[in-house]
Amino acid sequence: MRVLVRVLTFSLFALAPAGGLVSAADDFPLKPIRIVVPFPAGATGDLTARQLAPFVSERLKQPIIIDNRPGAGGLIGSDAVARSAPDGHTILFTVSATLAVAPHLQKSGSFDPVKDLRPFIVTVRSGTIVVVNSRSAFKSLGDLIAAAKAKPGALTYASSGPGSMQHLMGERLKQMAGIDLLHVPYKGETPSLVDLIGGQVDLMFGFALATLPHIRSGKLRPLAVTTAKRLSSLPDVPTIAESGFPGYDERVWAGFAVPAGTPKPIVDKLYAAFYASASLPQYRQAVEARGSEPMASTQDEAVQLLRSDYERYGRIVKELDLRLE
Repeated sequence: MRVLVRVLTFSLFALAPAGGLVSAADDFPLKPIRIVVPFPAGATGDLTARQLAPFVSERLKQPIIIDNRPGAGGLIGSDAVARSAPDGHTILFTVSATLAVAPHLQKSGSFDPVKDLRPFIVTVRSGTIVVVNSRSAFKSLGDLIAAAKAKPGALTYASSGPGSMQHLMGERLKQMAGIDLLHVPYKGETPSLVDLIGGQVDLMFGFALATLPHIRSGKLRPLAVTTAKRLSSLPDVPTIAESGFPGYDERVWAGFAVPAGTPKPIVDKLYAAFYASASLPQYRQAVEARGSEPMASTQDEAVQLLRSDYERYGRIVKELDLRLE
């Protein structure tokens, strides 16, 4: 019988699948695989997961269920996966902010991202873009910095929520430039972009996937990018480091993880399917078209990236004295 390859959207989430752990990778997967996306449907992370899911589904010969469980900077969905049965049928789509930044802002975390989850592949890296409304008087990052110094606390910057990478990037710029910006957190990237375009906030650190269409349509103006090198999609836009703040280099990554304790043969089979899918020209071209960098890391690289970023951002959060608002 031919297996139907499709991506489903499902609103309910079972913390533990029925039955015991699979005993051998040869038997895996035994049923549809659930990818928990800890962000709202339509958000950048959600679109990234959905873009790869059909290719993985085809290789594993099972449907992929996308389960959106937003909240608490991605920690609600992440916690659910960490507590799920380690049988390979429940996977977390995650980004660097969720596992490497947000846990440091919690007074008491319900799970340890390094101990309770095992990332097995990173599939995307991307920088963010400092953008303002096209009607803004700011033509460069220097203009914005000068205005912020002239009127401390008067300018506002939007983020997709407290503890997001956008929040951290804004606070880092404040520290390095010696300015005071008012953080305005939103429940997701889409509403923050709507208000930026509408003029309710002054600036934003926007992900390329979400902001490039508005830049190209003339609704937003890019002032700088957060990566060490300029983005290929915006070659004329300088980096923050080039704009007077050497050493500023922030990018985000996205990938997939399973609960710690998932048998290695199963992780290896998942990795093979995700690696092959992330290496497809059509997937890589789609990622590049939205201003991001496609990649297919090794399992060890994914684990080490989480550990190094978790330690690094822990120091930054402490240094900046950040707390959830």
